[in-house]
Amino acid sequence: MENKKTNRNTRLIIVAIVLALVVLLLCIGGSTFARYISSKNLPSNQATVAKWGYVVTANTENLFGKNYNDAAIVTDTTGDPKLDVKASGNVVAPGTKGEITFGVTGSAEVLAKLDLTFKVKSDVSLKSGEGESATTYSPIKWTLKRGDTALVEDKTLADVSTELAKVSTEIEAGTVIGEKDQAYTLSWKWDLGATTDTNNKLDTMLGYAAQGADTYGDYVVEVTGDTTTVTDNSDPDAPVVYTAVTKIEFDLSIEIVQISNSERAPVTTP
Repeated sequence: MENKKTNRNTRLIIVAIVLALVVLLLCIGGSTFARYISSKNLPSNQATVAKWGYVVTANTENLFGKNYNDAAIVTDTTGDPKLDVKASGNVVAPGTKGEITFGVTGSAEVLAKLDLTFKVKSDVSLKSGEGESATTYSPIKWTLKRGDTALVEDKTLADVSTELAKVSTEIEAGTVIGEKDQAYTLSWKWDLGATTDTNNKLDTMLGYAAQGADTYGDYVVEVTGDTTTVTDNSDPDAPVVYTAVTKIEFDLSIEIVQISNSERAPVTTP
């Protein structure tokens, strides 16, 4: 009887020990595999290069030509019997005219700056005298327009250069520039209509100067290096010497470039 009781107590102790081990293992397992987790799914992120859509345009097709028709800007129609002017190269002459259009169109997503540079190398002219008594005849009249607004009207290329030197425009990011916003037209004309005897005489001397060194009636053309002179001997007692320029030449540069706010022109307060 004693042995049975002892065996029973032994089994209970063993069962208790096993249960205690199971509880201990569960506690150890819980502390090993449990963890705190905080999470958030972020949306997909992406970026593209900022857009740059500005385009510089310039149309010189109608600026100068070899042939001119009556009332036309420039029309190259070799062999046309209606031609008023027919030359071996691009020329200007009394009664002719022409134009060039240029500017910027488009849009961009960045801050930008537009600069125009206009450098005059030569313009058609006859100059006599020196210093304050000097006089200059410039038969070709230039007009500069931005859209429909005249900035320079019937003046010289030097006046055009002065006006274009003022163009330095900052364009805000996202601005859309249409054809008329930054569209310029530079036109010229050499009038043949209501002229005076003096103008006719000076125009004739320019034509002789372009022909080259020689004697043409009362006029003597001499060329020394890059300098051409025309001496008017129509009054033998008072000959007049003119310095002639028979070439039109200029450089036009159009630049639009991205800038940062730190590069902006300083704001001045009155």
